[in-house]
Amino acid sequence: MLEGRFTLFASSKAFMTIWLGAALLITAYSVFLSGVVAIVNRDWRAFAFVPIGFAFFGVGVAFVRLCWGLSRSDVDVLSHRIRSALSSVNSAAT
Repeated sequence: MLEGRFTLFASSKAFMTIWLGAALLITAYSVFLSGVVAIVNRDWRAFAFVPIGFAFFGVGVAFVRLCWGLSRSDVDVLSHRIRSALSSVNSAAT
């Protein structure tokens, strides 16, 4: 079994940080602006686009969870591949 620390590439971490941060900022900004428009114009339809920010954030979180689920067996697959490669090298050497 492999031991150690398995982590994402720095570029993947940066991308998801930017994505989720932008989603959070867009959502907060849309809630603020919708509130201002709703108060000034007394039109509550201004909140119609707020769910888009939540959906944007939700897609990012769902993508992270999907990738996390897909990579659960990576350690076992890599361990098996390394063991089989080492056993073929050992059998060829003897």
